[in-house]
This record gives sequence, C-alpha cells and structure tokens, in this order.
Amino acid sequence: MKNLLFIPQASRSSTLAILLLVISNTLFGQWKATITTNIFGGESEYIVYSDLSRYCLEYKYSEDSGSLIVLPKVNTSSFLSFSTKVVHHTPTDGRISFSNDPVQSLKYFLQDGGELIEELEVFGGYDCIKKTIQKDGRPIYIQWFSEELNFPLKILLPSKEDKKMLLTNITPWVVDDDKFQVPDNYIEVDWNQRPVQENY
Repeated sequence: MKNLLFIPQASRSSTLAILLLVISNTLFGQWKATITTNIFGGESEYIVYSDLSRYCLEYKYSEDSGSLIVLPKVNTSSFLSFSTKVVHHTPTDGRISFSNDPVQSLKYFLQDGGELIEELEVFGGYDCIKKTIQKDGRPIYIQWFSEELNFPLKILLPSKEDKKMLLTNITPWVVDDDKFQVPDNYIEVDWNQRPVQENY
C-alpha cells in the first residue's frame, strides 16, 4: 500500500511547523465561554462562541431563546429569536449594538463624552488592556480587554451600583459555521417586530 503520508526529508521540518500552527489555531484560536452579567437587571447568563473575527452570544430564558451574531468585518449584527424564528439586522457600530453587545459597549459610553484611559493589567491569567472611561473625574465604565481572545474578560459600571459582566469557563472550540449563519426560514423584522420582507 502506498504511504500517503510520505514527506521528503528536506520538507519535514517546515511541514511540521505548518501542522503545529494549524493545530494551534484550531485548538486555541477559537473559543467558547460563559458570560454572566447583571447589567440588564437581574443576573443573566449567555454562552459566547468566537473565532476571533466573529462571535455569537446565545441566551435562553423561560419565555424565549435566541442569539446575537456579530460580524464586524461586514458591520452587521443580527438578533435571532429561536422560538418565533425572526431576525433583526442592525449595524455593528450602531446605537442598538452599543447597548446590547459587550464588545461594543465601550463605544456606547464614549459617545456621550468622557476621557478614555488605557493601561496594561493581567486579569484572569490573560494580559489585558484596562480601559477606563472617566467623566467629571469619576470612572463610569471599566473594561478589561484581552487581545488574545479579542473580547473583554470583565466590564464594570461603577456609576451604576457596580453592575458588571464576567467572562468565565473559557475553553477551546472547533468552529461550527452554523453559529454565524441566519437560517433561511427566518423572517426579517424591524426593531418593533414588524416584517421587513417575506424571507431573509
């Protein structure tokens, strides 16, 4: 039987390097984690999936479940309701995204003015950029952003009774492209749940 894995001696070292790079990116470049937050009232929990350029937040409540798919490269965020099979699209850099997406929330607080202060700090074992927005000399927003994960590990709102968001249970994830796709049978609606067109 022919050995399909035969690699000439001169190519082995470079091939091994490429193979290790692929394995590293597959196992550690993409990740999933748990988000816990009380920013929107009572404590909520989400599962977030990321391939470092796109991310998806899934939620499940007693009355509904759904997800937020964020595609920054095409400036599109999509809110999906699994129970009603509807989707609402909005710009990733728009105000709706700012107030619903932890990654974009920094821009939400910056749009009303304030001084941004950045410093390096280790949090949860990750090198982070600690981003603090101050207004009238007081911190109103603090974010610990990991460039390795391309996602914030923690958000704290000192001006709102220390409401916060935490990213925990970070594990490698083999990318499932379906997490970033809107099913064909979903109806597109506006923010008031009125149909925009027959089908997305």
